Amino acid sequence: ADGLGQQRKQRWSMHGKQGVNPPLLWSVHPNYFSLFSFVCFLFYFLRKGSGVRMMRIGGVAAMSGVLLQSGTRWTSSLPAQMTSQLHELAEVSVAAVLGNGVAVGALSEIGPKARVGDGTLVDRYVHVGEGVEVGNGVVLRRGSCVYEGTKIGSESSVYQNAILGNIPQDKKYRGEPTRTEIGQNSILREGAIVERGTVQGGGVTKVGSNVLVMSGVYVGHDCTIGDGCVIGNRTSLAGHCELQDGVTVGGHATLVQHLTLGTESMVGAQSLLQRDVIPHTLVSGSPARLRGLNIRRLRKNMDRRDLWVAIAGFNFIFKNGPLPRGFSLSAGSTESFRSLASRAEALMRAVPTHSSHRLRTVLSQISEFLIHPSRIGAYSGTGKSFS
Repeated sequence: ADGLGQQRKQRWSMHGKQGVNPPLLWSVHPNYFSLFSFVCFLFYFLRKGSGVRMMRIGGVAAMSGVLLQSGTRWTSSLPAQMTSQLHELAEVSVAAVLGNGVAVGALSEIGPKARVGDGTLVDRYVHVGEGVEVGNGVVLRRGSCVYEGTKIGSESSVYQNAILGNIPQDKKYRGEPTRTEIGQNSILREGAIVERGTVQGGGVTKVGSNVLVMSGVYVGHDCTIGDGCVIGNRTSLAGHCELQDGVTVGGHATLVQHLTLGTESMVGAQSLLQRDVIPHTLVSGSPARLRGLNIRRLRKNMDRRDLWVAIAGFNFIFKNGPLPRGFSLSAGSTESFRSLASRAEALMRAVPTHSSHRLRTVLSQISEFLIHPSRIGAYSGTGKSFS
């Protein structure tokens, strides 16, 4: 190599003496020329092929030139006018329907009659079963499984190793066609499990919109989770549970079957729930007990005066306190309140007509939950159920 380099240098010097400029590549040392050739060959190899090539370089994933940086919304990096791109190792049924801008990674499976919306990104090793409906802009991350009968709303994200629509852990299930529904803009983090419904429980498990299901959460069959709920890590929901809108459940909590958690209620971490939770209240403990109103949530959409009135109304029902200021019963009323339901009815009759809509809504939701209790009952101030 050194001898060849000396000969080329002599030729270049002769060209220079004759007034001829040497070629650009000849003016480069042979070792650098070889390195440049190798880089060109590597670039050509990586760009070759019609499938989507996925590389992992420094924690950044690149799919055919589309930069997909972890921790950001992948759909924002996807060109609007991009047709579907499939990795050559992906298995996509000819009966599946893929929208525009769909990218499918290596070793992923999309079953027959599956419908994948525009701008959806399917990472590697993802399973999408037969008849699954995936909305626009959904992200299915590596190792997630979506089984048949599942519907995912637009702009939702399913993280690594999450399982949606798997067979319920119920002895009564005999393979009937049941469903799992995920709302729009919901997030299901790593290892979350949402089972499909059973015929005995209505045949569907529902997760609402704008819901955050954290890592390791188990949602049993026939559960219903309302909009805007947050479920903490490693929480377990047994079958047939209902979480109304805005419920927050702390991590490592356990809910037995057939429970109802009222609107905007909150459950403390590591709690064991065996009874219903009244709307806008806070329960915690193992076993759980009623602690008071969910003040942190009420502060967000209620002014200070209404908040104090709500606290006074709560004390009137659960602690035998006086009526809130400005509330009055009909003249000559001498009824004695022997139950929580009767006190709740009296409070609703005493609400002034000029009260704000938000205050009337909070008090009415609490009262209706007490007036029409479930067969399980709910947590009261003493930790016992009411009838």
